[in-house]
Amino acid sequence: MADDWTSDGKYILGNTGGGRAWLLEVASRRKTEFYDGVVLLGRFSPDERWITLTSVPIGSFIAPFQRGARIERGSLIRIGEEYFTEWSPDGTLVYGVVNRD
Repeated sequence: MADDWTSDGKYILGNTGGGRAWLLEVASRRKTEFYDGVVLLGRFSPDERWITLTSVPIGSFIAPFQRGARIERGSLIRIGEEYFTEWSPDGTLVYGVVNRD
């Protein structure tokens, strides 16, 4: 399942049905698993220097994004319990849904 594309259309971010995150380089059709964890949804920041990863039931994280490089757990920055995160148009904020009353 594809979650997001880079603005130049060269990379697609997605996950398998089991939640394994992958990155596809469109030109070469090379698909790599780029994060070792369960991911429900991922999104590129508008400048494509960051990525959000939403993992259930853990929550959401941001991490630096470098094309083709794996995201290591140590580089994750927890942003909270939010799910289905989206970047603001200028990339300075991350919005999400919290499952609480």
